[in-house]
Amino acid sequence: MTIYEDEWAFWDDIAGKYIFKHAGVDLNSDIIIKGAGYYADSMVLERRKRKRVKSELDVAVPTTDK
Repeated sequence: MTIYEDEWAFWDDIAGKYIFKHAGVDLNSDIIIKGAGYYADSMVLERRKRKRVKSELDVAVPTTDK
């Protein structure tokens, strides 16, 4: 799966939280790491399905060019 630059931090955050939650003194660390990657990939794919819109606060701020 290709991770784009703007998704990299999101992917790292999801995978890191998954590992932190599920890791411990466990001999199956490779299973946990594979699970973290799968979970993070799934979250990125779901995020791509969502449309991004600007909030009304962003639009309401006028810009002045002088």
